[in-house]
Amino acid sequence: MTKGLLLGTISSSVILQAIKAARRRPPLLVSLFSHAYAFHAPGELLFGASLLYFYRVFERQWGSSRYGAFLVATCGLAYAFEAAASAAFGLPSSSGPFPLVFANLAANFVLLVPPLHRFTVFGLKMTDKGGGGGRGGGALG
Repeated sequence: MTKGLLLGTISSSVILQAIKAARRRPPLLVSLFSHAYAFHAPGELLFGASLLYFYRVFERQWGSSRYGAFLVATCGLAYAFEAAASAAFGLPSSSGPFPLVFANLAANFVLLVPPLHRFTVFGLKMTDKGGGGGRGGGALG
């Protein structure tokens, strides 16, 4: 699943850059698809593709079906919130699969990285990750 996502993201980003280099206006279908799936700058593509490649480790740990459900839910919520904010406040919408990148960073940090130190501050159990200190530590701990 991650390899397909990575291949689709890279290819759609390169196609979008080629269309921009030809100084043409992309077709409607390409612009709708590229909004959520393609990075719009080479630096974004390099950074985002390297992170998406790294996330295949998380897909192996979670399993493909659970990881796929996480991706669908994350993208659905992120793009719904983005559309609502754009409609309510008139803000321009960002483009690219940034919801995938940052949701993976946050979820996998909270769920998979164990806390190193546990301590108490004013009677509250804390960890070096922040949040409550329960069994797993972190914000969901």
